[in-house]
Amino acid sequence: MARKLRIWNGRGHGRLLGNHHFYVAAYSVREAVQIINEHAKCHITSNEINEYYSQCWGNPMNGITPETPCLYAQLHNNVPFLIFKDQSFRYKTKPKS
Repeated sequence: MARKLRIWNGRGHGRLLGNHHFYVAAYSVREAVQIINEHAKCHITSNEINEYYSQCWGNPMNGITPETPCLYAQLHNNVPFLIFKDQSFRYKTKPKS
């Protein structure tokens, strides 16, 4: 059985993306924390994800369906910006050459 991506959104903080909003897709809270801390240069904990992040994508992400773990930030123009997308995704079938 394939693992299902979980989605969250919540406020960002840290040196790189100050007070911007984050949208993260991951297979677990632990992975979401790792993605945010590593790619947005933040320091959050699983408690912050569990207590303060919503388990939904949010209206600005309408039309964007995550297929692999990823992280977006909503910048000043209110358009979500892709910060990280897991490149280790493997095709279920070999792509045509």
